[in-house]
Amino acid sequence: RDYAAARRFMENSDQVISELIDETIMPRSLAICEVGILQGTRAEEDSACLEALEYLERRREESPADPAVSAALGWAYALFGQKEEAIEAGERAYELLPIEVDAMAGHSNLVRLAKILAWVDEPYKAVKTIQKAMTFPGWISPATLRLDPEWDPIREDPRFLELLKIHGTTD
Repeated sequence: RDYAAARRFMENSDQVISELIDETIMPRSLAICEVGILQGTRAEEDSACLEALEYLERRREESPADPAVSAALGWAYALFGQKEEAIEAGERAYELLPIEVDAMAGHSNLVRLAKILAWVDEPYKAVKTIQKAMTFPGWISPATLRLDPEWDPIREDPRFLELLKIHGTTD
């Protein structure tokens, strides 16, 4: 949670921080935007957020059937508080490439959808989606749920706390 150091790192990174084997994308501007929001900046006030949103909307126009673009755009919309657009883009990413078709990318899409739901104040749906993701092998774990600040919006939700308790990460 050293956001100042994270922001410095990202500001000195390549334009696209990741286009990984699981087919996720994270433009540098979106990563910087997220760090700013975690520090308390409003998305509308952060030039990185505006840059990320514009970049991802252009990419969606170029590649409307790219699940990685839909997932990243859904995350950007969630950070902006655009609930309907965020959920629609996150669900679209998962529809385009579900876990049953691609275990790695589909899992990433499902987890991103859960995070989107958490950020747009849909804790029940977020926890249900986390539960589904945890039934498949992947990088989500009780430890990442406990530590990752992207789960902060639902951190105190009783369903989320129960999920952590079931998986042995709380008292």
